[in-house]
Amino acid sequence: MIGFLGEVTLWLASLVAFATLLNPHPWMWRVQSVLPSVCYGILLGAFALSDVSLALVAESGAHGDHWLFRLASSWANHQGSLLLWWAMIGAAGMVFLRKTDTPRLFQRQAHRCHALVGFLMGTYLLFTGSPFAPTAGEMPLGLNPLLHDQGLLIHPPILFAGYALTALVSVVACGLLTQPFPVQPSLMRLWRLTIALAWSVLGIGIGLGAWWAYRELGWGGWWFWDPVENASLLPWLVLTALLHAAPQGKARHTFYRCALVYSFLAWILCWLGTFLVRSGLLISVHSFVSDTFKGFFLLIMLMIYSVFVAVMWRRSPIGLVQDPPVALGSRPFLMGLQNYLVLGTAALVALGLFYPFFAMVAFDRALSVGAGFYNQTVLPLMALSVGVLVLLPGGVRFWTITTLGITLILAVILAVVLPLSGWARLWALLPASLLVSVLAEARRVKWARTLGHLAMPLFAIAILGYGYGQRDEVLDLTPNTPVTMQGETLILRRVFTQDFPLYTALLAEVDRIKDHQQSTLMLSKRYYKARKTVTSEMTLTRTLWQDQGYLLAGASEDGGHMSVRVHIRPGMTLLWTSFAMMGLGGLAAAWRQRG
Repeated sequence: MIGFLGEVTLWLASLVAFATLLNPHPWMWRVQSVLPSVCYGILLGAFALSDVSLALVAESGAHGDHWLFRLASSWANHQGSLLLWWAMIGAAGMVFLRKTDTPRLFQRQAHRCHALVGFLMGTYLLFTGSPFAPTAGEMPLGLNPLLHDQGLLIHPPILFAGYALTALVSVVACGLLTQPFPVQPSLMRLWRLTIALAWSVLGIGIGLGAWWAYRELGWGGWWFWDPVENASLLPWLVLTALLHAAPQGKARHTFYRCALVYSFLAWILCWLGTFLVRSGLLISVHSFVSDTFKGFFLLIMLMIYSVFVAVMWRRSPIGLVQDPPVALGSRPFLMGLQNYLVLGTAALVALGLFYPFFAMVAFDRALSVGAGFYNQTVLPLMALSVGVLVLLPGGVRFWTITTLGITLILAVILAVVLPLSGWARLWALLPASLLVSVLAEARRVKWARTLGHLAMPLFAIAILGYGYGQRDEVLDLTPNTPVTMQGETLILRRVFTQDFPLYTALLAEVDRIKDHQQSTLMLSKRYYKARKTVTSEMTLTRTLWQDQGYLLAGASEDGGHMSVRVHIRPGMTLLWTSFAMMGLGGLAAAWRQRG
């Protein structure tokens, strides 16, 4: 019964979205915005009740687990995550596009674009695999063990909320195509509100994903340039350029037109990344599905949306306005230069992400682009972008003897504190100069901007500490035999097994003695019964500057020998703090744009 009700609601939501696309009447638009949430609510109920009559629940539901994981498993799969995405797009539209005091042409075009996105997503779910398809009698497999973590409860919904708000940015931009330049201040505030929200929420989602991977995958790292990681990074980089271009668009037509292009590009990249990583054309540890048909269906959706935007652009009255010339070294010049560097960074990430696909099509060769390519191309360009950001607050004139002296002192301190050596110490100049620049600007700008910009030097300091100070050690432990490493002593006390409803755990109790203080570490490997897979759980100890992660790599059957992998990672607390500051800064900027 629940499957039939969900299927009918899914068809109804898609048909109403199509009708709204043809005739964007306000009440019809409201119905098409609400129905996806109703549809997802039905699916959520099926997962909460562990209704295995639905194939999706049987395959990926957290059966017999805590109710929070049963709910979260609804988005831990391909169809459920896309339905959640669609529901969030509809809900975001209802929140931000419901005002009746906006121009009628703007309303109609924004509602039509919003309905088009909903219709395409509903059509995709209906014709590539409905989330309400009945089960064929398979035994329930349960939740993927790699997803059985508290990160599942917060990372995917926040990330998809960021994607949904990115869709809303493009919807508002589509409505702005009906307005001549300069645009009404109320519409510009609405646009900048959605941009700031999309940038901050998507950034928080990416940061939470990095935190989850760092804790759960057991590799001792937070970013691996995986295709799914890059697919989420691309729209965020474009939104970063958009966040800085949109305010300049109030007075300068060139920035305004560029910001419109960035709005559409960010949403297209969300779809394009989804196409690549869910089509089976690229291999990722994060992939939900490997189905070429689903991938190419997403590509058709992308083409339809792109044609719609191109037609609306040709009909737009924005025209061409001659801006006054920009002085070399002025704030608009530096802002434009920084945006081009950010977009250049996005282009390099896109090249590494998309080239394996083109190599497969053109040369029939399976290729993968690793971290070496990105570290040697993307990181220098990002450093140049940060260098331009140093000049933005006060320009070249800001750098007097006093500010240069403060910067050099701070750089020397950082070079001593951070694990840098040789020419690598010169990198300390970058966060030092940016920190001085941001603090000097704080006197005359809003605190939201200061908070967001202050995150950048902290992020750079964390990256330097992590990149130059990370170490890995492998220790062999035997019971009651002390092993010393980096000023601490580990003593294996016992190895035992313990049975849980979903898995059987191999547990190792280890005493850790450091600075004359003793604590107990519990290391574990889990064997999940339904899926017959083994996972290793990371045990973390944390100080203000450095993390140490302990992973049970292997143990003998009699418990007389155990291998432990130790990850030493400096700067991680500062890294997570910088992510939080960027997100909070964006949310504060969005709060200022409300109206």
